Amino acid sequence: TITDDLGGTTIQNISLTISAVDDAPFILNQLPDLNITEDSNDLQIPIINIFSDTDNDDNDISFIESNSSAPDIARTTIVDNYLIVSLQPNKYGYSTITLKAQSGGKEIQDSFSVTIEAVNDAPTNITLSNSNISENQPVGTSIGQINADDVDFNSSLSFSLVNPTGLFSLSSTGMLSTNSLFDFETNSSNYSILARAIDEHGLYVESTFSITLENVLEDFDNDGIEDHYDSDDDNDGFSDSAEIAYGSDPRNNQSIANIAPQHLEINASSIQENQAVGSLVCSILGIDSDQNSTLTYSLVNGQGSEHNNLFFIDLNQTLRTNTIFDFETNSTVMSIRIKVSDQFNAVLEKSFEISLTDIDEIAPVVSLHGENEISLFVGQTYVEQGASWLDNYDGTGQLEPDNQFDQTQPGDYQLYYQYTDKAGNLSNIVTRVIKVRIPNIPIVQTLSFEKLDQINFRFSGKVIGNGGAPILEKGILISKNFDLNTPIRIPVIGNTPIGDFSSTAKLNFDTQYYYCAYAKNRMGENRGSIQKIITEKEVLNWIEQLQNGESRWLNSPWFGDFAHYEHGWIYHIDLGWLFAHPSEDNDIWLWSKEHSWVWTSQGVYPYLFKHSSTNWLYFLKKENGQARYYDFNTESVH
Repeated sequence: TITDDLGGTTIQNISLTISAVDDAPFILNQLPDLNITEDSNDLQIPIINIFSDTDNDDNDISFIESNSSAPDIARTTIVDNYLIVSLQPNKYGYSTITLKAQSGGKEIQDSFSVTIEAVNDAPTNITLSNSNISENQPVGTSIGQINADDVDFNSSLSFSLVNPTGLFSLSSTGMLSTNSLFDFETNSSNYSILARAIDEHGLYVESTFSITLENVLEDFDNDGIEDHYDSDDDNDGFSDSAEIAYGSDPRNNQSIANIAPQHLEINASSIQENQAVGSLVCSILGIDSDQNSTLTYSLVNGQGSEHNNLFFIDLNQTLRTNTIFDFETNSTVMSIRIKVSDQFNAVLEKSFEISLTDIDEIAPVVSLHGENEISLFVGQTYVEQGASWLDNYDGTGQLEPDNQFDQTQPGDYQLYYQYTDKAGNLSNIVTRVIKVRIPNIPIVQTLSFEKLDQINFRFSGKVIGNGGAPILEKGILISKNFDLNTPIRIPVIGNTPIGDFSSTAKLNFDTQYYYCAYAKNRMGENRGSIQKIITEKEVLNWIEQLQNGESRWLNSPWFGDFAHYEHGWIYHIDLGWLFAHPSEDNDIWLWSKEHSWVWTSQGVYPYLFKHSSTNWLYFLKKENGQARYYDFNTESVH
């Protein structure tokens, strides 16, 4: 339709022919970029809807190619409408994946990026280049190189031993070396180590390796004996140990090996005092392992030689005294130093202590038991009482006589007692006299008498000899007849065979008696001389004169009534209990607990003289059962 400016129109039919144009396929769904980690599974990406073609059926789109910009990291293939992205083991990095397709003869492509992030892998395949080592190699000798694989790019590995024993060392770079000197003959021939390779991220691999120690033939002197078993490596006649001890070279047959004496001893270490100069102290013994060695000994200065001058060593190699020692003045412990030398002047020195021992110089003392002199009659049994000895060192003990005597023969015998102590000191000699006699009657003497009071007498006698037999009885015979035919026998109590004795007897007043001493043994009785004695007439004190009959109660014209009792006690009717000591002349001493001793007499009583205070008392009366007195001293009544 055409319209002019006036609004007029016309319609014109025009035929338009549009020719078809084949458009290129286009990207329908863009492939996304991917981020994955190393060693992930292969990627399967569906690609059927990636491209589209408006002029053609999408089913006619064909995939013709896929590629990776880094095929060493990721490779691509197309399998059944899937893009397969295969990740290379242990590879990481960046790769551009391109997918090409065509439709209607026209191509189209789409690209995306795959970023593979690295993942740390543990080392693997740890190996040792060598596991054998020869003996006798110096410390630090290399054994072998330990290596390990690590797939990680630019990884850094470090090596070490797990639970090391100290026999081996492993550097951080993997070099295995000796850390000890190995000897095949004395060490083990097989060892085990555990080695570790670790990367910078702490992942590691471990492996156990066996190390073998190899023998090296060692026969220095070529005698067919390996040195380890050969006691003389240089075959010079001296053992290796001897040469080492001496300081010579055990692998040089020109060396001279000599070992110094190894031991020095003495067989005694004490000496008694008071020994003569030159007395033997001890023998000296040195030991040298060298054959045919000649040893000499001498005293030398040095530590412990303080008392060398007191001793000397003789030609027989014995130690002897050079002075006379006294325990009380010399040191009791002395120090000497002895040197033993061999023929090569190799020496050994040693100090010794010599003790000075005290000698018992004090004689023991013997003491006799019992009597010094014993009399026996023939055939009488003798009981030995012995003696005892006392010694400062040996102690004490009992002793029998050194000799015997004949008891069947009369005579005088001496028994000797002496003791020798352990040091040889003799004691004093003690003797006992044994007198063996034929028995006889005793010899007895009558002695004087002693008047004890008016009618009591003590008669004495004396046994001068027992006649050689024990005294069976002794005493005094008393009779009114001179011939003493029927005497009163008064034996002596107790056993005093020889010597003085006495007996007491109560006689009658105003009577003549005859008495003598007597003694008896088994041979009979003997008497001493007969003596005469006339007793006095009886004299009574005034109290005894008052006694008449058996009544206790008596009456004195001046003293009053009182009862008399034994032993001097009286009971006075007024004065009470008193101890009385009357005289013949009507005076009396009286004792009481209250006044002690008082005196009175006929013509004086009731005055009484008090002895303790030298004053007079006057008896007043008896009051309430108590005697009452007037005291002239105190002028009071009590």
